[in-house]
Amino acid sequence: MERYLRGGKHGSDKYALFVKVDDKWAEGDNKTAFLIFRKLALAGESSVYNNLGFCPDEGMGTSKNFKKTIYWYKLALRIERDVGACTNISSI
Repeated sequence: MERYLRGGKHGSDKYALFVKVDDKWAEGDNKTAFLIFRKLALAGESSVYNNLGFCPDEGMGTSKNFKKTIYWYKLALRIERDVGACTNISSI
């Protein structure tokens, strides 16, 4: 999880959200995980864009939505150069 923070401190609010989203995802609480990913993304945390695309792609925590999936995957690819996003786009 440290790699997502880009120098953030363990006590930061973003770090706490990353810990919470990781816990919720592991518990299978996909709706809460999706909402936290969305909150982070809207706050400008670009490292979650690929995750946020995955949620509507698989219908995890939200309904399946092709347009939202592509939007977040493309953003992850363009902003983060996220190879996982490229792989995800190619598998649709």
